[in-house]
Amino acid sequence: MKYLLVIDQIKQGGAERILVDFNAYLKQLGHDVKVFAMSGKKEESPWTESLDVTYGCQSADESFFDKILKFATIYRRFRSLVSSYQPDGIYSSLEKSNFLTSLTNVKVKKIMSVHNVLSIQYLKIKNSLIRTLWYNIIKRIYNRCDKVVAVSCQVADDLIQNFEVKKEQIQIVNNYVDLEAITSRSNEKIDDFSFDKDLFYIFNIGRFSNQKAHWRLLKAFSYLTTQSTNKDVRLVVMGNGEYENQMHKLVDDLNLSNKVCFLPFNKNPYKYLKNADMFVLSSNYEGFPIVLAESTSLRIPFVGTRKSVPEEMFYDKEFYAKCVCDVEDVKENFTLEITKDDVALGKIMMNMVNEDSMRENFYNKVKVMVGKEIQFSSYLSLLQ
Repeated sequence: MKYLLVIDQIKQGGAERILVDFNAYLKQLGHDVKVFAMSGKKEESPWTESLDVTYGCQSADESFFDKILKFATIYRRFRSLVSSYQPDGIYSSLEKSNFLTSLTNVKVKKIMSVHNVLSIQYLKIKNSLIRTLWYNIIKRIYNRCDKVVAVSCQVADDLIQNFEVKKEQIQIVNNYVDLEAITSRSNEKIDDFSFDKDLFYIFNIGRFSNQKAHWRLLKAFSYLTTQSTNKDVRLVVMGNGEYENQMHKLVDDLNLSNKVCFLPFNKNPYKYLKNADMFVLSSNYEGFPIVLAESTSLRIPFVGTRKSVPEEMFYDKEFYAKCVCDVEDVKENFTLEITKDDVALGKIMMNMVNEDSMRENFYNKVKVMVGKEIQFSSYLSLLQ
């Protein structure tokens, strides 16, 4: 069988990692696989080595007129690839790719996946008319495709409640990880950082963007350092992105330079994550973050915002409530003001730092999401 995987771009996000692993899974079963990325260049990503990728365009979006012209080019190239390749099924990830896939009039299975809580994600569209139009487009394409994969219950609920996607259109498939591969790679040697056994390391991995809300993480950590803790804590943040300069400046302004360390994105984050004492996810929204599944596979406890931590990862709802906090303001804030959202995150971080029993009991309360074949066999069954 021939399958086409479609995605906006291939950088370092969770959806991209799923695509790379799904590509490998299909090939292992003997299927032929091609990938279409709407934008980017092969040399931009360390994950494209094993992929047969066609790019729609190379440059980033600029003006509105440029976006229209580029989308027309992307569509022509995508349609040409579909026509020549003639796939038996198309699996697309993220809204732009899903929209592109919906425009192609071919009689094959089209499975579209949603990886975020879209009603929060699209608060960034300030023009209400444009946002309403986009909501209607999402409603239309997801109700007309063969199936929509939602990575968590809250993603599915958001699609039903805010986008009027029919419940029967949605299949919930959580994200899983390959324990053997992660364990093996976590044992690789670290050459560029030294972990001190006498320190307590709080870890975060993610792109420096509005979604990940690192300003909240840094200010929550700042609040934590002003409280009474029974550990000497350090914060390690791995990644890169558009807010990198603001984050470094905020660390300096908060006088945290001796307690916060930035590490560049690494193709193997597991060797670092293995040494963490806890993980924190400060995001405004997520779907089902792979990094949490990876943390549990390495037995690293985590806390985070309610919209970033899926409840179905927990056996115990009361314990889940202790590991998450609600946040209200999703707008970036690199000022020195410590808001109530920052304090809320700081408090659950402090509980996990101070309560040894909470960390020790964590794995009796949370599911370990091991077994990628569970996830990918579900995708494949939908495509077939």
